[in-house]
Amino acid sequence: MNLDKLSVFRGDCPVVDTVSLVLEPGDFVGLIGPNGAGKTTLMRAALGILEHTGSSSLSVMPQSDRAKQAAWLPQVREIAWGLSVRDLIGLGRLPFGPIQKNDMHVEAAIIKMELNAFSDRIATQLSGGEQARALIARALAQDTPILMADEPTASLDPANQISTLKTFSELAEAGKGIIASIHDLGLAARYCTKLALLDRGKLVAFGPADAVLTPDNLRTVFSIEAHYEKTKEGIIFQPLSVLKKSNKNSAQGDTLK
Repeated sequence: MNLDKLSVFRGDCPVVDTVSLVLEPGDFVGLIGPNGAGKTTLMRAALGILEHTGSSSLSVMPQSDRAKQAAWLPQVREIAWGLSVRDLIGLGRLPFGPIQKNDMHVEAAIIKMELNAFSDRIATQLSGGEQARALIARALAQDTPILMADEPTASLDPANQISTLKTFSELAEAGKGIIASIHDLGLAARYCTKLALLDRGKLVAFGPADAVLTPDNLRTVFSIEAHYEKTKEGIIFQPLSVLKKSNKNSAQGDTLK
């Protein structure tokens, strides 16, 4: 997926401001930034759901082709129909024709999201976290080269947050391109191959975690200080304190604690 100077306007105000970004096969890009930074808007525009200027390689495709290239997991996830979990997940196969019984993509998604015990239950009767996992499985069942997910770990418990992002990481290792908005910077740093930091609609930084989660970016964009450490188990990132607004831009030259 290629974005070139992508912008979205609300009136005269740019909500996304000339963002250029390339998602390669094998990338797991964590889209990070404070509330209102433009993360959801960027992904929706990239998919062609929102009007935009600039270009997106996805948005120019016919809708039928786009559905075969990119699966989309929106932030607002509500199950409105009394389908079984297996049938709900099977809806992810609709871009490719009639849903087949015992479809291997559906069965694989059920296993990946550990939904075997729930597969025959009515989806609307599941807990909020279980419903979220079922909808993630629906996106996985689509089995497209690109997966775009808006806060996929919201409402999940810690174990399922980790297992979901680990699944996304494994999909990227297998050659898919993944982009997901993630508020937990620790999980993003640990599992994503690259981070894209948005602030006020602009792409502030793009690259590996240690190049993006710098002390200056943390102060300027998030108004926080944090502990960042590379260990043999992976990156450990923990926010420590909130900076006063008056000090937000005053400190210079600090290193990560």
